[in-house]
Amino acid sequence: MEKAVKKAVNKRMIAVTVLLLSLMQMAPTGLSPMMSGVSEAFPDASAQSVQFLMTMSGVFVLVLSLVSARLSRRFSKKLLIGMGCVCMMAAGILPVLFHRSLGILRIWSSLLGVGMGLLCALAISLLTDYFEGTEKADLMGIQSGANSFGAMVMSLVGGLLASVAWYLNYLVLLLIVPGFICCLLFVPGKNGLRETAEKSAMRGPEKKQRAGSAGEPEEQKIRISGTLMACAFTGMLFLFCFNAVPANLSMLISENALGNAATAGIASAVSLLGGVLSGMIFGKLDRRFHLYTIPFGFLCLCAGLVFMAMGRLLPFLLAGSFISGSSITFIMPQCMIQVTGGVNQTQAAFGTAMMMASGNLGTFLTPFLSAAAFRITGDSAVINRYYVCIGITLFLAVIYTIAVTVVKKQKVL
Repeated sequence: MEKAVKKAVNKRMIAVTVLLLSLMQMAPTGLSPMMSGVSEAFPDASAQSVQFLMTMSGVFVLVLSLVSARLSRRFSKKLLIGMGCVCMMAAGILPVLFHRSLGILRIWSSLLGVGMGLLCALAISLLTDYFEGTEKADLMGIQSGANSFGAMVMSLVGGLLASVAWYLNYLVLLLIVPGFICCLLFVPGKNGLRETAEKSAMRGPEKKQRAGSAGEPEEQKIRISGTLMACAFTGMLFLFCFNAVPANLSMLISENALGNAATAGIASAVSLLGGVLSGMIFGKLDRRFHLYTIPFGFLCLCAGLVFMAMGRLLPFLLAGSFISGSSITFIMPQCMIQVTGGVNQTQAAFGTAMMMASGNLGTFLTPFLSAAAFRITGDSAVINRYYVCIGITLFLAVIYTIAVTVVKKQKVL
């Protein structure tokens, strides 16, 4: 059976498919260039309500990420991922045709969230299903870099499209098409339980699931561990702060007269380039520093925000964007490795879903940073949101450095 499974599944193309799908994991960031255009198109709307267009998809990702882990037991991941791709393609086409009110735009943001919720967690879980050890760690880093690369391409192209008409920015969501095609061609179409049994066979007889009376694998139980909760909470805190950069970038550039929507697209692309490059070296850093990549990621985000807040010059903004963008691939892959390592495939899929859900909860909460900054400073200037975020990320860098040190000492003892 092992020989037949290996013949049926091309692991290299599974990895390629996951990387292509991962291009869309930060899809809302690719829509950031249009934010100032939306504000101008709907002048009566508050800054917070405009930002929610970019982040409200996180609510649907939160719910559907958790549901998708259970759905994958009954339906194939190929079917669920394919449905997610179709939703995202629709969210890229329909807003170009219908965009006359914030209400209709919220519907398209919801559709985007449904697609991401079905797609993202399950796509990442394919890496856990088919890869192990250092190979998995390296691919997790590359996968995180692919997230940033996809968002970088969407930001660049989206900035150009938004400079023509803000609603054309939505067309960048059609970047999902190559991943959709590869999913149809290379991802196995087995139902959840049968798929689990065959993947176990690929990893060796000693890891096969015990069969029940009907010849199906015994159902695996889901456990919520302390490690899972800690990593999910870390992902939520990080993405709450991290998404303050793209959510406010277009408005910061407009406020300081540094450029237009195309400039915002370039700045977003530079930020995401940092994520791409850091993703390429994550595997090596993980082998050397392990959990310390988490506080280092918070420190990078803090440093990037400082550069962006230092002055009203474009070079500072671009440098800060690059540094802050690199932070995501120091934290999120490490959390993914922690929640998927040494557990069964059902637990790994649930852990991935929890990370996606908590991260998108943080993304959804990001606009509340605007209200918090106003209450703290008494000023509605965009730059004040960055000041508040600097304080939060510096505090978290210190706390996580202490926490990781304590955990490592306990393991030694």
